Amino acid sequence: MSRSHSNYYELFEITPNASQQEIDQAYKAAKRTYSTSNMALYSIFSEAEAVELNRMIEEAYTILSNPRLKDQYDASFESEKNKSSENNSDEKSEPTPQESDQAILREGVIVKPFDLDKEFENKINKLEDCSGYFLKKTRQYKNISIEEISRFSKISKINVVALEEEEFENLPARVFIRGFALQISRLVGLDNKKFTEGYMQIIDEKFKS
Repeated sequence: MSRSHSNYYELFEITPNASQQEIDQAYKAAKRTYSTSNMALYSIFSEAEAVELNRMIEEAYTILSNPRLKDQYDASFESEKNKSSENNSDEKSEPTPQESDQAILREGVIVKPFDLDKEFENKINKLEDCSGYFLKKTRQYKNISIEEISRFSKISKINVVALEEEEFENLPARVFIRGFALQISRLVGLDNKKFTEGYMQIIDEKFKS
C-alpha cells in the first residue's frame, strides 16, 4: 500500500473503527461533495485533480468496504503512522487542555493571544513566500500548535508536519496536498488561495528537476 493511499479515513472523515453503515454514508457524502458535475469543485481543483479525487473515492470505498482489504490497509496505515511518529518525535509537545481551550475558530481562522510583530504582519499581507517553512513560521508566530491545527481541520498531525517540512514523499496524493494547504493556511490567517497556488508551484518545481 503506497503512501499516496494513506488518507482514506480523512477523505471520508471517519475513524478507523467506523461501522459499515458509516462507511457507506461517508462514501455517498463524498460522492455528492466531490462530484465532477459540481462546478464549485473547480474553484479548488483542476479538472484532472477532480477526476483523480473521484477515482480515489472509489478506490477508498472498495478497500474500506471489504473486511479483508480493510484489515490489510489498516496494518499498512498503522505501520506508516508509527514510522512518521518516530521521525517527528522531536516536535514540540502538545499543549495542555487549558492551553488548547484558548483557541477559538472565527470565520475559519484560529484565534489565540500572540505578540504582534508589525514586520512579520507585513510579510503575511504580502505573502511572497508560500513555502512550508513560512507556513510553519506563521503558525508558531500566532502561537498555534500542531495539535490545534489538527483538531480544527481534522488533518492528522503527521500530515500537518509533513506539509510544513515539505516532506512530499510522506504526503498523500496531490489533490489531498492541495486540500491540506488550503485548510491549514486559512486556519493560520493566510490568503489560503494565494498560498496554496504558490505551494503547489513549489511541488511542481521540485518534481520537474
